[in-house]
Amino acid sequence: MITFFTSPRPFVGEFLEIQRTAIASWLSVAPGAQALLVGAAEGTAKMAKAFGIEHYSDVATNEWGTELAPDVFRIGIEHARHEWICALNGDNVVSGDILTAIEALAHVEKPFVIGQRTDVDPSGKEEPTLHQVNGVDWFLFRKGTVPADDIPPFAVGRTCHDNWLVWAAVERWGLTVIDATHDVLMIHLSHGYPEYGSKEKMLQSEEKRCNARILWDNAPRPYRIDDAPWALVNGEVRPRG
Repeated sequence: MITFFTSPRPFVGEFLEIQRTAIASWLSVAPGAQALLVGAAEGTAKMAKAFGIEHYSDVATNEWGTELAPDVFRIGIEHARHEWICALNGDNVVSGDILTAIEALAHVEKPFVIGQRTDVDPSGKEEPTLHQVNGVDWFLFRKGTVPADDIPPFAVGRTCHDNWLVWAAVERWGLTVIDATHDVLMIHLSHGYPEYGSKEKMLQSEEKRCNARILWDNAPRPYRIDDAPWALVNGEVRPRG
């Protein structure tokens, strides 16, 4: 039915439980659901073994050791056993809504589905909030419709590559880009940024600036979720109003 793939963060600290919870949700969403972990972050092999899922550690990285999006997508797509593929961040918990969306999209030949996530504080101290439209955490598409070798060498998790993917799906690959925020609940478990100490420091890093340069060299502007020409509302694909 569906294959999920991600390039996870190291399975240490808060990310041990966050990513374990997320992976468990992917495997429970449907009988036979497949999950792939791509990358060599600490604890990944051990977690893959614990869940009995596939792990591919040989992936291209940048000078900071961060996995590169085109290789992550190539590996995920090549090893997917199912027609439907969901590339997502390793801190996202999925629900059965995603299967309902797939059923509603059966007649769409080349869908590329995105949506706003709901940010949830694992400690329960903060109220859940709908994330802003410029951050895209998940992409649902049919196998054979996303050309991984066409993706520029973005570092995953350092912003911008998600916005380029939306632009490419709309303007370059001829896919039917659909905002499924209304129909699909995607829960993002909030966290810190141990690689840089804080999100603010990551956003000021040279690695993030490198991603930004790649985006502006390859697209006229960052595309957001509300740039999707279509929306999925109550099981119906309709032009964005």
